[in-house]
Amino acid sequence: MQQHRPAGSRQDDSGGGPPGEQWTSFAFPSIHGFAGWPDLVVNAVPAGGGRVAVRVDAQVAPQPRLPDNGGGAGDVRVIELGTMLGSFGFELRCGPAGGTVPHPARICAAIVHHPALLYSFPGPGHSCPAGAPTVSIVGRWNGQALHSTFSVCTGRQEQQADAWAGLLPSTTALGTVHLDRGIGLVSLGERQAAVVDLLRGPLRAPGPCQRCTRSFGAGFSVGYGDGPTQPAGWTVSFTGSRVTRIDSNVALTVAGAAATSGLASLHRRLPSWRIQTCGATRALVHSSPAGRTLVIYRGAALQRVVITTARSGG
Repeated sequence: MQQHRPAGSRQDDSGGGPPGEQWTSFAFPSIHGFAGWPDLVVNAVPAGGGRVAVRVDAQVAPQPRLPDNGGGAGDVRVIELGTMLGSFGFELRCGPAGGTVPHPARICAAIVHHPALLYSFPGPGHSCPAGAPTVSIVGRWNGQALHSTFSVCTGRQEQQADAWAGLLPSTTALGTVHLDRGIGLVSLGERQAAVVDLLRGPLRAPGPCQRCTRSFGAGFSVGYGDGPTQPAGWTVSFTGSRVTRIDSNVALTVAGAAATSGLASLHRRLPSWRIQTCGATRALVHSSPAGRTLVIYRGAALQRVVITTARSGG
């Protein structure tokens, strides 16, 4: 069927299911005024005796009709869920543009140009890349409640999900270590409220504190090399409601190299950094008047990356 696909269709997703099962799908052009994303899904499984059972299903999603345009006043929280670094939340206001999200005016202009960035519609699930994020938008737009979700794993949502991925900070921007200053959008000396709002993702914000440590789980576990598997996430310490320490064990980038590449490999990139040993634990350390950066390993396996103020130490 893939070699002789139905007339007017194009090859879409394909893959495998339970042992022996193969499936493929064929997408057709949308039908104006009636439906979007019409397709055929074909499943084939061994039936014994050299036979093959084939099932063909036709499916279609309703043609979405947007309830409003993208102009006007809006105040929403945009949450990027399930990235390789965890979940992140941003405040976005339009009319006028503002909020905690970087470049809010650019996003507001994109919404005016493509109002479909605000409104999601149900669609059939399909295969998608591992770690593909989902974007959730909750708040009010033009005085009306808004609650939309976009995923590249859902039919008729892929384009909006991809567009949001291009408008929000990339995983590179979120996972780059800034020497002795911070990681991604989290910086030493940053206000507690802003950092908590970013890292809490979809969770309720904890109450403020003058001196405390907050942990934010990424929603998955990591294990590097022969090291043990452990919950991934971020831990941030505050003093006087300002960041004094940032600790993360997700896949971060230091001086353009992956921290997961191992101590020896990273040290070749950073020969001026000193190696500090404590039992089975070793760390690459860089210090300056601004703070201290530690990339900590147990054996060859990454344990975590720590950024601290000079006073709080390692």
